[in-house]
Formats: sequence, C-alpha cells, structure tokens
Amino acid sequence: MNIEFYPQTKSTQIVVSESGRLRAVNQYYNLDFDLNKGLQGIVKLAAEMFKTPIAMITLVGKTDLYMKVRKGVDVCTMPRGLSFCTKALEQEDILVVENTMLDARFSNNPIVTDGPQIRFYAGAQLTTSCGETLGTLCVLDVKPHKFPQAKQHLLEELANQAMYLMELQLSMETTQKNLACIEKQNQALARIAFVQSHEFRSPVASILGLMNIIKDDYSNANEYLELMEEAVKNLDEKIHMVVASTNLAQEAIMA
Repeated sequence: MNIEFYPQTKSTQIVVSESGRLRAVNQYYNLDFDLNKGLQGIVKLAAEMFKTPIAMITLVGKTDLYMKVRKGVDVCTMPRGLSFCTKALEQEDILVVENTMLDARFSNNPIVTDGPQIRFYAGAQLTTSCGETLGTLCVLDVKPHKFPQAKQHLLEELANQAMYLMELQLSMETTQKNLACIEKQNQALARIAFVQSHEFRSPVASILGLMNIIKDDYSNANEYLELMEEAVKNLDEKIHMVVASTNLAQEAIMA
C-alpha cells in the first residue's frame, strides 16, 4: 500500500515550527494516559455526547498517528498519511467531515474505502499553552452525521479540557523527576560531607601527631617519617574519594 501525505497548507511560520511541535509530541507520547481517568472520561463523554462508536485522543507524530486514549478501536497507531487528524492540524478551526464519500480529500482513503469504512469524522485540535498543536480529540463513525456549529463548539471545549489534563499530567511527572534528581544530588552531597568531616580527621590527626613527635624525638625520625608517609597516602586516598563523590553528584544533577 502506498502512503501519501497530505500537503501542508499552513503559513510558513507554523511549518517552520514543525520540529518544535514534534519535540512537544514526544514529551506527551511518553506519558501513560491509560491511568488518567479524566482523559478516559472525556473520550467516553465525547462518544456518548456525539453518538459515535469511536472517540479518541491522538498525537500526530512525524510518520505515525498515535491513539493515546481511545474508545471503539483496538489499534493504537496508524500511518500519519492515512489519518484524518493530519488534515485537522492544517486548519485553524475544527475539522468536520459529515460524509467522507462526498469529500474529495478522503473519498479514496483506504480507511474509507476498505477496513473500517469510516464515513464521519470531527476533530478538534489539542494545542498546548505554548501554542504547539499535538493532535486532536476526535469522534468517528461508520455512517454519516450532521454536525452543526453548536456541536463543534462543544467538541472544542472538550478538547481544551483534555489538553489541560494532559499538561497537568506532564507537569506532575516532570516535577516528580526533578524531585528524584534533587534527592540523588542531596545523597551525593551527604556522602561528600561525611568524607570531609570524618574520613579526613584520622589521617590529618596522625600527620599532626607524628610531626609533634619528631620535634621532640629526632632519634627515631626515619620511623616516624615512614608512618607519616603512610598517613599521607591514606589522606590521598580520601581526597580521591571526595573527587569520586563529587563526580557522582554532578552525574545526579545531569541525569
């Protein structure tokens, strides 16, 4: 099957930002929406409100469409070139196709002519607070639908609520990762503090003690110097421990 991608029709400014949009898509793609009851509820409500057997929250990636939350379909991904959602991202407002067989953009699409034989599609964009359009909240059916302006407004409102919950989940998971990073950093710094406050005391005390002994008793200076050398080596090892602990702290910060 040959996959054809719909041509971009948005302004040059938005097309240029496609790389930024895809970075945002990747952030949300890695989130587990299966446990988000709010998003599950929105998809279910959309299907019931618009009386369609299929509803989903999608993310439009570089080559694929990802169905992150879905009702009425078993597959979770499909080629981007076959998806209605790709076309929905190319226009400013909601995309409504009341009868796909009467729309030249979709009448020859394999998911219209074969497979599920989709006849109706309505999709509202999911746009972040930074202006990146990730995908859609959409409803589909195997029979045509009339979809007046009032219904379009309701679908847009549901999409806005879905985007709010998605951003909230991303923010919460990012905060948890940051807290985990800070905890790693604190543990590494605590190890450094322990080494500095405890491990250095013993060799330094030994060196100072031996120096005092040598001042009082020159006859056994060689023996004391050997002991001092051992204490210096011990101190050198502790210094290497501090350097290693510092590197661990830096790795924790960068992780």
